[in-house]
Amino acid sequence: MENPESSQNQELIPYIGEGYLIMNVSSASGALPIKDARVHIKGADIQNRDTEYSLNTNESGRSERIALKAPSRSLSLSPGNPYGFARYTAVVTKDGYYTQTFEGLPVFDGITSIQPVLLVPLAPYNSGDFDPANEQRLNETGSAKQ
Repeated sequence: MENPESSQNQELIPYIGEGYLIMNVSSASGALPIKDARVHIKGADIQNRDTEYSLNTNESGRSERIALKAPSRSLSLSPGNPYGFARYTAVVTKDGYYTQTFEGLPVFDGITSIQPVLLVPLAPYNSGDFDPANEQRLNETGSAKQ
């Protein structure tokens, strides 16, 4: 649970800067890029709650680079200052895969952040296409039993 006092202090800091975010979506430990994954980004702070984007990934599994509001870069250069970045929530979906949600993604003024996203395929029994009665079993040589 967020401390209400810290939320009130953060409200005083204007988001006059701009940072950038790219989502890099793949599967198989990063080996397979996922095209047309849906990415939904929403502001998680008081200052950026009106910010919202929906976009898709390209054939390389990357979203376009989007500009997002952030506090001034000078705040992130001061030691001990907890408000040197803006926070965003990102939800990544693709049919046939489990949804990934990222809360509190930091965005810094003047910096392009690349967020790796590993999507896990749904197990066949969750897809509705799996019929255990028709499942082929493999024998010891690796060929299908009839």
